[in-house]
Amino acid sequence: MNEREEAMVRLLAYFRKLGGVLRKTQAFEHDPEGKSVKIKIWLSGNTNSGKSTLRRNLAELLGFNDFYVGDVFREKARIKGLSISQFYAEIGPEEEMAIDREWIALMLEKPRIIIEGRMAPWVDEVSAKLELSLRGWEETLRISLFLSVDPLEGAKRALGRKENAGRNMGDVVVENESRKEEEQKHYSALYGISNHLNKKATRGGERVFDYVIDTTNQSPEAVLKMAHGCIAHRVQYFFRVGS
Repeated sequence: MNEREEAMVRLLAYFRKLGGVLRKTQAFEHDPEGKSVKIKIWLSGNTNSGKSTLRRNLAELLGFNDFYVGDVFREKARIKGLSISQFYAEIGPEEEMAIDREWIALMLEKPRIIIEGRMAPWVDEVSAKLELSLRGWEETLRISLFLSVDPLEGAKRALGRKENAGRNMGDVVVENESRKEEEQKHYSALYGISNHLNKKATRGGERVFDYVIDTTNQSPEAVLKMAHGCIAHRVQYFFRVGS
């Protein structure tokens, strides 16, 4: 059994162990008074920190819908016959804002959903720029998770992918840092967000990211366990004192 297969066995064992927790978590559909509760979970963080893996695992564990904003960009690039880097280089502000309108509409439509995307935790700022109304926001439980990873570990994970065969770690680290700087300039110009990866960023005196999870030395199942604990803690707080 290889390392990946062993990890999947551990993850499945963890799912079985959490059987009772899973049923309890799904009961979060309603508050103690029987009122339906809307839950939005947003994922962002460093490149190669395990965001997509966590999104898929959380969706399976909690029974939530999930959505990756990057898939929309990739599909539109495919339709145009462009690589994703070419598409990002050519996309205009109006087209990008139209895509952001799409995922915000989906987020509002689904009662319980996990959204992975750079701008997902910044939905208040993005929706304000787009002049969109966030319906029922005060009654919605909102949870924002930031996944961090050491740059060298992130590069190591990237090098484990087939498309990066033959590359060296130094080049990947430099490329990731350059991409982060370009993204910061881009989102600053588009939405006035100076640093979308600022783990300590605040909005109205409260942190944009409710929880920060360092995935550097953690397995996917360990990250899932930590994220689940964060969500359960936030849900209990929401029910106790409100949003």
